[in-house]
Amino acid sequence: TTFINKLSFQDHRGLKVENITSDFTYTKKNILLNDLTMKTTESEMIGRVELKYDRKDFSDFNNKVIFDVQFDKASIATNDLNYFYNEFGKNNIFYVDTHLVGTLNNFTTHNLKLVDKNQSEIIGSINFRNLFGKGNQTFYMKGNFDRIATDYNQVVRVLPRVLGKNLPTMLSKFGKINLAGAIELTQKYINADVYLLSKLGELESNFSMQNIDEIDKAAYQGTIQLANFDLGSLLNEKTLGRTTLNLEIDGSGFTQKLLNTKLKGTIDKLYFN
Repeated sequence: TTFINKLSFQDHRGLKVENITSDFTYTKKNILLNDLTMKTTESEMIGRVELKYDRKDFSDFNNKVIFDVQFDKASIATNDLNYFYNEFGKNNIFYVDTHLVGTLNNFTTHNLKLVDKNQSEIIGSINFRNLFGKGNQTFYMKGNFDRIATDYNQVVRVLPRVLGKNLPTMLSKFGKINLAGAIELTQKYINADVYLLSKLGELESNFSMQNIDEIDKAAYQGTIQLANFDLGSLLNEKTLGRTTLNLEIDGSGFTQKLLNTKLKGTIDKLYFN
């Protein structure tokens, strides 16, 4: 055990750490950094970090070494994160409070509170898998969210290639959203049980969507409830206005050209001109 008063270095990926101070403990089973303060050119963290392992685990570091990280106060630059996972949009800052537990390829952010510099907000707990995956280790996320406040463009800017290719472009029509619920997401499918409030109106849905890597041709099934919802603006159909309905849905496609959908349920209100 020792106290680190000042430590700076550049890791093999290129990230420059300007200073670390911490109570440092090393054993055959763990590395512990208590009362940690860490600073790079663009990021800063105050908290606690512990790595738990057997020595043989270092040969498969991303899948075997367990991180237990308490972020008491942190501002993390996406430019720094890109040294580890080069999919983040540039020049954003995440302000984070969470308890992260797991390996680099399977970790959970418990009681996450995150705000970025564009004022997007996420509150909840999220499991991420295979951020550093190789071969058949594909991206996976499952989250239980108390609140997501953002819009389509801000979401895409966070992970331009991952989310920009996999989220339906029609979501941009919702504008600023407030969402709560559970979401499971891969590069191939999404399952969601959510409540959403936007400028278009209220939406509550429990649905599954497949083939989202070809999003405009994706297939989807589930239930959807709309309350005073501007369906015409969503579908680019001027003859439709605000509607209230409760439907079961089974279909594919999002554009008029590709739309092929069966609907069953009740429509309480529908404006049609």
